[in-house]
Amino acid sequence: MIQRKQSIYLFLVSLICLAMTFTDINLYKGKALTKDGISIDYKINTNTSTLGFASPVTTSKFEIPISITLVALLSIASIFFYGNLNRQLTLVTSNFGAITIVLINVYLIKGRIGGTNGITFQDLGLNWSIFLLLGVLILNFLAARGIKKDLDLLASADRLR
Repeated sequence: MIQRKQSIYLFLVSLICLAMTFTDINLYKGKALTKDGISIDYKINTNTSTLGFASPVTTSKFEIPISITLVALLSIASIFFYGNLNRQLTLVTSNFGAITIVLINVYLIKGRIGGTNGITFQDLGLNWSIFLLLGVLILNFLAARGIKKDLDLLASADRLR
């Protein structure tokens, strides 16, 4: 029963999320302007952000790694509830909320860093890792759809009895 497709999807979700948490990959990278009109480089990772002043300023933000780890833990927990499909569907559905929290944190992190340090970002600076989060959302949707199909199959088998 553990070799179902939705278990593989959930395992991939947890693997991607844990990789994003522990490798500290770039979310945003580009140029920004200070209040004085000086152009600086910035780099925002999952765990830290670096602003390239004369002496680079590095700050740590833990909202993103904590919320990504929550998504990974919910995915791993829902894999082990393969015997209770209703509970597994509830966990996968709640995982959509956790993924939404991750996406909101990733979207708002530039504003928080820019407001705190008084800089304005010149370019969008999206990195490929943002698309990994969209992949996580799609994989979670595919897992929920597979669980729903299993529930429908069990309901139709019960009707035949």
